Amino acid sequence: MRLGGDGGGAPAAVELSDDEGGPRSAMLQQNIDLRRRLDEEHCGYRRKLQTYQDEQLRQAQLVQVLQAKVRNNRNIKQTDSLLCVRANSASYPLRDGK
Repeated sequence: MRLGGDGGGAPAAVELSDDEGGPRSAMLQQNIDLRRRLDEEHCGYRRKLQTYQDEQLRQAQLVQVLQAKVRNNRNIKQTDSLLCVRANSASYPLRDGK
C-alpha cells in the first residue's frame, strides 16, 4: 500500500496493493474519506472563525467612529452654549447698583 499526497492534508491518490483487496482496502478508503471530511470541516470552521473575527473588528471600528461623533457633537454643543452665554452677557451688561 502507498499513500500519495502533497503533505498538506488529505492524500491526493491512493495505491492499494493488497493480496486480499477486500476489507483492508475498504478501511483505507474509509480512512481517506474521513480525513478529507475532517479537513473540509476544519476549513469551514476556520472560515467561520475568521468571518466572526472580521465582523468583531468591523463592529469595534464602528463603535469607535460613533464614539468620536458623539464626542464631537458634545464639543459643538458646549461651544454653542459658551457662545450663547457670552453673547447674552455682552447684550445685557451688569450695571453697578442694579
